[in-house]
Amino acid sequence: MSHDQEYLREPEVRTSGSASAGFLSNLYYLLNRSGLSLRGRVVMLMILGSLVLGFTVFVAAIPEPLRTAPSEINLIARDMSFYLANSIDGDMNPTIRLKAGEQFRITLHNQDLGMKHTFVVRAWDLVVTPTERDGIGSVLLRAPERPGRYNYVCLPHSALMSGVIEVVAGG
Repeated sequence: MSHDQEYLREPEVRTSGSASAGFLSNLYYLLNRSGLSLRGRVVMLMILGSLVLGFTVFVAAIPEPLRTAPSEINLIARDMSFYLANSIDGDMNPTIRLKAGEQFRITLHNQDLGMKHTFVVRAWDLVVTPTERDGIGSVLLRAPERPGRYNYVCLPHSALMSGVIEVVAGG
């Protein structure tokens, strides 16, 4: 086979048991067939290794909350109580559990005719704006880093509409 025919033919693909071993085998094969000197191949491997290491460090440096979507807490204000939208039990004014440092979104859906409701956590200076019938208020925030219990209320109806957010150790 002439030198020109060698470069025109389809490259061989070598595989082995695992994807990473197959990749390394193919990389080894291509570097040996590249026509680079030994020094050139070593430099090329160092560059590729640096790129892989750099990408790995970059991904690891992204904070966990940015790598995952925030938790969604959908509350319904109905019959002068709060309910979790996805709750089968229909517990009134449920205890909401969060992990310390967790990013989450609270969305309040008002289903009470003629009533304005809020969702307030005084310890966090959090107020989900008042909503009228069929209104929706939403806020994105992060749970405190320290575990604890925090009260939530509807300001105009705090005697009936109040509950607890329980922040537990993450992990």
